[in-house]
Amino acid sequence: YTAEKNMGYQSNITFYKLSEDDIKYVENIIDINIGDIIVKKQFIEIYDILGGINGQYNRECKSLMRLHNKKHFPTILCRDGATKAIYMTYSGKPLCKTSGNIPIDWKEQIIEILITLSKMKIYNNDMWLNNFLVKDGILYLIDFGWATFDTDNYPFINITEKDLLENDSLFDVLSIVYSRVAAKRLVFTKDII
Repeated sequence: YTAEKNMGYQSNITFYKLSEDDIKYVENIIDINIGDIIVKKQFIEIYDILGGINGQYNRECKSLMRLHNKKHFPTILCRDGATKAIYMTYSGKPLCKTSGNIPIDWKEQIIEILITLSKMKIYNNDMWLNNFLVKDGILYLIDFGWATFDTDNYPFINITEKDLLENDSLFDVLSIVYSRVAAKRLVFTKDII
């Protein structure tokens, strides 16, 4: 395999390209179509808000386990609590205005995402531009390190159906949602400091 690494703010992401033999081997064991790229997300300790590295790792694992094999979300393949690493299926490339990779039916897909999250009682709390990817015309929501269950919480960035009804551009929706939560985030941060 070959690996490509991206250093992030709260995690390091490594992409592993699998050989045909490796793909067949894994798919025979777990009976899931994994594709030819596996993603390793390893959490980094940045600060101790809401449980620090352990909190982020545990929230991501819990969310991905609830969302296992659901459309629009990565499928967790393995987790390593000792190193705070999660291995999952590849979910595509970042949204980009210039490349035209925004699916035509993006509103319907976001509604599907919202319905699935509601059924699973998950609030992602971090629905911003960098946490949406596109693969084969399908939107994927990634990064559940700030997720909560049953109620929203910091950083409070969650799309609503009303946001979708009032806007005809995915980029406008994401911008409005991000702007709307600024005041809540300031109050939350002030309360914990």
